[in-house]
Amino acid sequence: MRKIIILASLLVIPFLAPADEDSRDIPLDHWSYPVLQRFQAKGYVCLPVSRPYQREQVIDQLQDLLRRQMDGAMGLSTTDRYYFDKLSQELDIGTTDRRLSDKELLSYDDRRASIKADVSLGLGADVAHTEFPMSWGSGVLDVWGGLRGFFVFDQRISLALEKETEKIERLSGSLQSWRGGKYSTGWSYFRTSHPYLTLTLGRQQRWWGPGTFGTLLLSNNSEGFDAVDLEFNYKKIEFQSFFGVLSTDLKRYISGHRLGIRLPWNIGLGLSETVIYQANQIDPAYMNPLLPYYANQWNQRDDDNVLWSADIRWTPGLGFSTYGELLMDDVQYEQDPPAPQKLGFLLGGHWADPVGLADSDLRIEWAGNQKWVYTHRRYANRCVGADTVNILGHWVGTDADALEVVLEHRFHPRLNAGLGYQMERHGEGRIDRGYLATDDPGTSFLSGTFSRMDRGKIIFQWEPFYWADLTADIWLAYINNPNNRPGTGLNDRGLDLLIKIDF
Repeated sequence: MRKIIILASLLVIPFLAPADEDSRDIPLDHWSYPVLQRFQAKGYVCLPVSRPYQREQVIDQLQDLLRRQMDGAMGLSTTDRYYFDKLSQELDIGTTDRRLSDKELLSYDDRRASIKADVSLGLGADVAHTEFPMSWGSGVLDVWGGLRGFFVFDQRISLALEKETEKIERLSGSLQSWRGGKYSTGWSYFRTSHPYLTLTLGRQQRWWGPGTFGTLLLSNNSEGFDAVDLEFNYKKIEFQSFFGVLSTDLKRYISGHRLGIRLPWNIGLGLSETVIYQANQIDPAYMNPLLPYYANQWNQRDDDNVLWSADIRWTPGLGFSTYGELLMDDVQYEQDPPAPQKLGFLLGGHWADPVGLADSDLRIEWAGNQKWVYTHRRYANRCVGADTVNILGHWVGTDADALEVVLEHRFHPRLNAGLGYQMERHGEGRIDRGYLATDDPGTSFLSGTFSRMDRGKIIFQWEPFYWADLTADIWLAYINNPNNRPGTGLNDRGLDLLIKIDF
């Protein structure tokens, strides 16, 4: 099967007639995403719901915004202009002579072939009243390049050092831990592009949904996995399909496809389907981007884990956007024998410059999953990543919900401060335990004794130089019924500190 996949890919690549644009992804942890979400709410850009964005997608939007500025149809505040120039410079479309973004540590480009590299270092510390202080250091190496008109490649290698906890701990093929050091490969892929088609081979990030703090179906909560990905974009239609490997040892595989449509009145609608299954090899039917997985499961297979999601985002361009997502892990249209509904919900909004407060952003988002969401009767088919621990979807997990409210204000283009509130609740459901025939199918939204955490925080971000960034969160929290123990509670407080330096 692997030989067939490789052979098919090699046959397809030459016929894609790739363009010269830079089709690499902008990493999901990149500083530009909050800025682009603000620009989206203000009506400056129009970007897809799913992420990560490709660089050429953002370049096209920024060039259009630049034309509107030159025509006098669009004016930016001083802070918005700063971030516009910084991102434009990083994407090599240059709108200012000032150095606002980092240069590559290594750069070679002869107009036909190129290879570039960048290194960043990070120092972090988490100090909490109820736990031992934790500190760590990290180093990240990004390497990218390609042959112009044929393909690009991109890879990130990370090494984190922290206090040793276990001598050897192997979680997955993409994460290795040894004596307090953790090596990981966030992404590593080859990509070739056509004006309408993009083919990607390798490990990459995925975020399917409109959420800001989390999303229900596919997110970056778990390590990336290796896959073959095909993406089609034509006017207002976006279609993406992939098939990949979660674990060769456990023979766990995953496939997914998503259709996004941009409707009138700045409405974006998305429909997604994924399947997680265990087999001796990748099922050819799950490689077909057009076949519905649910129907294939009933016709050709036995008990795979098929999940659906539907999402919507409305951005009228008046300074705000609102969105929602519905996850359908299991919908019971028959109740013989009785079985639970397994649904997840997400609602959120973004208000740029609320009540006339310039250079400010208010973000509100709530997400919740019913009990048994992400679980499965077959242990291997749970909705977890290659490490079999972290959920592929929303970080809050099953039988839980979370509310996040953040208000930030930019006092200066390089100085940002804000206030935040987070509420998080967890019932007694766990990802490692699926529904059994002896369980109650009518379990309430949060089952049994549920824990609740309320936390307020002060946010501080300072960029003293274009190559240095300091982030600090000072927080206070109260936890009721920790670890689902009734009648207990505790107060907690702490500081999260991160210093990042790019070379």
